[in-house]
Amino acid sequence: MDITKLSKLYIDTTDDLLFLVRATGSAPYEFRFESVNAAYLRHTGLTEAIIGRTIQETLPRDVVDFVQDKFTEAVDCRRTILYEEPVTFLGNERIVETTLTPFFDAASGRPESLLGVTRDITERKRTERFIRESEERYRTLVHLSPDAIFIHDEGEIVFCNEACARLVQADHPDELLGTNLFDYLMPDAQRKMELLMQRIYGMGSGELPAFETKLVRRKTREVIDVEGTAAFVEHNRKKLLQVVLRNVTKRSIEKERLQRLSQLDGLTNIANRRYFDAVMIREVNRARRNKLPIALLLFDIDNFKQYNDMYGHLTGDDCLKRVTAAAGRMLKRPGDLLARFGGEEFAVLLPETDVFGAEIVAEQLQTTIESLAIPHPQSDVLPVVTISVGVSSMTRPTSAGIVPFIERADRALYAAKRNGKNRVEVYDKLSFRNE
Repeated sequence: MDITKLSKLYIDTTDDLLFLVRATGSAPYEFRFESVNAAYLRHTGLTEAIIGRTIQETLPRDVVDFVQDKFTEAVDCRRTILYEEPVTFLGNERIVETTLTPFFDAASGRPESLLGVTRDITERKRTERFIRESEERYRTLVHLSPDAIFIHDEGEIVFCNEACARLVQADHPDELLGTNLFDYLMPDAQRKMELLMQRIYGMGSGELPAFETKLVRRKTREVIDVEGTAAFVEHNRKKLLQVVLRNVTKRSIEKERLQRLSQLDGLTNIANRRYFDAVMIREVNRARRNKLPIALLLFDIDNFKQYNDMYGHLTGDDCLKRVTAAAGRMLKRPGDLLARFGGEEFAVLLPETDVFGAEIVAEQLQTTIESLAIPHPQSDVLPVVTISVGVSSMTRPTSAGIVPFIERADRALYAAKRNGKNRVEVYDKLSFRNE
């Protein structure tokens, strides 16, 4: 197919409006229609009768001046021009884009004609407006968001909002551009974040994992807890990572407080039985791995029922508080755990302690409580509050040995009661230890 046939095929089949107008005279030029294609007639509702007539004779009055100016501009600047305009085609409002190309006489250089191509761009403009409005809404949301939002490009922050600057205590978001997220993390959090980022970038898309980390604020050096989510977005024609951070320090503090409360006995404010059981498993496993001994003390208050009967339960509660407070002060090592085992019975877990060390601690504990000199006239031991203590240990700790470990301490406590109270008994020294 030669170029002439191809051109004719395009003119006959295209939905673009094609027209050729002749320019005569000098400015203001007279422009007469010389040729139009079928699409021009179909969209405008005009007929072939416009051929040979001027634009003033054929076009609506409200657009004639605009068209005359554009045609004149193309001739005067002697180059192709592009412009947009709203039009009404058969009662329908549309937006069109027109390209005008002027042609000139080769000898005289005078204008001869203009070739126009008009294309309906209504849908394109609607889409562009939707995208523009969406981008404006997005920018507004990002600007007003209380959450810190930034865009990360393989280790470099390329965009961030005001909330992000406030989060890290920068004076302006621009201060953060070009810096790295890792610059604001605690050292021990940097490696975890690096691995997380590698995982996120490796995924490239899909559902990305949420994360929590610790961030250091620039001015006060305050360490805060942040919760983050991430998603890939288009930014400057690149697929980059958008991260949203939220300060959850207050929530973390409250969560820690509630967790701590769940681990404490409500009356004595020491560890409760549930927390004791969890720590027991953890410490026994640690002792097994490190091949270290572990010891346990069980103690209770002698004749405590008689104390309650004489003074009442409120005073009895106060007695429990004073006893546990004194016991807590006596235990010096951070790893030692004092817990309420049940009723007036208490436990002391002593990691990295053999039976001899545990016996010393038990005797100090027994002496400490007696020295409080809390009156107890109904006691059959002394006229003050005393305790009995049972001691057991594991030299080769195992998880399976936990229950027997506790049972041995309980049997030693029972022996201390049976042997006169206000005393310490060590399971390994009892005659029934091999039963």
